[in-house]
Amino acid sequence: MEEHGPSAVRMQDIAAEAGISRQGVYLHFKSRTELLLSLVEWIDREQGLGKRVRRVWNAPDSVTAIKRFMELNAHYTHKIYSVSQSLMSGRYSDDAIAAAWEDRMQGRRTTCRKLIQWLHADGLLTDAVTMEEASDMLWTMISVQVWEQLIIESGWSEEQYQKHLFRTLNQILVSS
Repeated sequence: MEEHGPSAVRMQDIAAEAGISRQGVYLHFKSRTELLLSLVEWIDREQGLGKRVRRVWNAPDSVTAIKRFMELNAHYTHKIYSVSQSLMSGRYSDDAIAAAWEDRMQGRRTTCRKLIQWLHADGLLTDAVTMEEASDMLWTMISVQVWEQLIIESGWSEEQYQKHLFRTLNQILVSS
C-alpha cells in the first residue's frame, strides 16, 4: 500500500507478492475489506497500541486521560501516517478502503465519546457544550488531518502539537 497506493492492494497483487494463488488469499481473507482491516490491526499490534491505550484508561482522572490520549495520538499518528494517508486518499473511490477507514474512525470516535463521558462523570465537562459536541470536538482535534496540517505542513513538533491541542481542548471542554 505504501509503495503503490491503496488501489493497488488487490487480492491478485497480494497473492502474487506472497507467491500463492488468489484463492489462497481468499482462504485467509474473505474480502479486500477484511484484508485491509487485518492490515491495520496488524500495524496496531506491531506498534503496541493496546499497551499505549491501557495507559490512557489507567489515568487517575479524566483530564489526565485526555492528556495521555493526546500524547498517544501525536506519537502514534506518526507511526501510521503513511497507511492513514493511503486510506484517506482512497476512501472516496474504493468501497473496501472506505470500509477500513470508517472502521478506524468509529474506533476513534468511541474512544473520544468514552473520554468525554468520563470528563462529565468527574463533573468537569463545561456547560457550554453537550457531551456529543465535546466528543465531536475531541475527535476532530485528534484527526489525522489536523495532525498532518500541524506536524507535516506547519512543521510543529510532537511536543508543540500535544501541548497546544491539549491546552485548547482543556480551555474549551473543562469547566473552570
